[in-house]
Amino acid sequence: SGGIKVPMYSALKRHHMGDSLAENTGDPLDPYFITPRLWGIADTAPYLHDGRALTLRDAIEMHDGEGLAAANDFAALPEATKVDLLAFLDTLRTPSNPNGDL
Repeated sequence: SGGIKVPMYSALKRHHMGDSLAENTGDPLDPYFITPRLWGIADTAPYLHDGRALTLRDAIEMHDGEGLAAANDFAALPEATKVDLLAFLDTLRTPSNPNGDL
């Protein structure tokens, strides 16, 4: 159909992330952020828009606003499942040759 599939793991949507993560520029869009791609997330620490989360666990737990439900869902998981999820995220590295198989 003329396109390619990219395993970027992102909705590319703008979300209200709450006052705790908002910028302080005075702009009405201060608490809104576009979901970043998770493809390559293991290579991009620190996390969140301002680098305040040193680990992926911290980034997940700091979600607020529209992301609060996801943070709460993560908090409710058994520790072993959290470890498995974080291990999966750690496999999402930036490919060295992303166009190699096109």
